[in-house]
Amino acid sequence: MLKLTYFFTLLRLWVQLDKVVFVYYHYIRKHLWLLMNKKVVLKKPLVFDWDKGNEKKNVTKHNVQNNETEEVFFNDPVIIYNDSHSQVENRYLVYGVTNKGRQLVISFTLRGEQQERIRPIMSRDQDKKERLYYQKQKGGVKNI
Repeated sequence: MLKLTYFFTLLRLWVQLDKVVFVYYHYIRKHLWLLMNKKVVLKKPLVFDWDKGNEKKNVTKHNVQNNETEEVFFNDPVIIYNDSHSQVENRYLVYGVTNKGRQLVISFTLRGEQQERIRPIMSRDQDKKERLYYQKQKGGVKNI
């Protein structure tokens, strides 16, 4: 009986430790990637290449219109290279605001022979940490 109690105590401790490791893994994966990314400058003029699958996804899933996504690229955004997602193609993140002041984060890739077309993948509202990051990159100026 003592061995069984000891076993369940160890099992409980292992499960609790596993939960802690899981939480820290996702925290690190989501937030510390900012330290590893490099800023990017896009070629002008900007041309958008919408994928049929992603064209309506951002509207239904995140309530972000495609024109709002495009506006962010013209409003002095912060663009960084994101090497933590895809191993097949280069992915980038854009932090910026729409013409109405909505703060968005956009994931995109570049397409075309000369990487001249922007293909948005995901567009959503910035969370609290992303807003702080964006404001810090913009010199502490809070966007309305």
